[in-house]
Amino acid sequence: MRAIVMFASIFTILCWISYVNYSNAIDRGGFTHIVDICGEYNLNAFIILIFAFGIYSASLMMEDLKTKVGKISVLTTPVTPFENWFARWIIHVIIFIAVYIISFFVADLIRVWIFKIAYAGSGLTISTLSLDYIIQQINLITDGHPSFIILAYLTAQSFYVLGGSFFPRHSLLRTTIVGFFGLLIFFFGDYIFSQEFINGTEINLGETITRGIMLVLIVFNWTTSYFRFKEMEVIDRL
Repeated sequence: MRAIVMFASIFTILCWISYVNYSNAIDRGGFTHIVDICGEYNLNAFIILIFAFGIYSASLMMEDLKTKVGKISVLTTPVTPFENWFARWIIHVIIFIAVYIISFFVADLIRVWIFKIAYAGSGLTISTLSLDYIIQQINLITDGHPSFIILAYLTAQSFYVLGGSFFPRHSLLRTTIVGFFGLLIFFFGDYIFSQEFINGTEINLGETITRGIMLVLIVFNWTTSYFRFKEMEVIDRL
């Protein structure tokens, strides 16, 4: 059901982007492009939505632990704590990415079919967003270092995986509040490590250190989430 809601949301957003841009292009008249004018907007939507839905998916990883019945069900499942946690991680982190990518491209394909019919003969180029284009643009955005955006995504998602272990109830909201203050500290630290010399040469020590910190945070968050899950009790002891 949630996958259907995600697909519907993606489709609605892509159609809205297309309608606004194509309508404006038609109103200006004599407007032709070799590439789809919505390409850049759809790329932005792809990146923003995978972060948004990825965070939401991660926050649901421990959803069934918010009730006593749910905890008993988990504790009585005939698997090891690691197997139970790992299965959840696979579903909410790895499988989610595959489901999201498929949902996005299917929604984009349907969008193209609809608007090609709606704007037939308009001279507009209406095409799907290709994976090659996404990779190429991400390389440009990150100055040839796509690992940064990947690490940023995994860091954000792992933080909500950890948050779900501590806040089974209202995990998304509570983790977001904690994360807001954590980001303030993080960016302040990154600013301190960025040094600019008088001659204008900038040595951004934070760029390398930031990647290292994110990698450490990802492993730390996932590991802590597992141990928190492993030590789960039916009645929380504060």
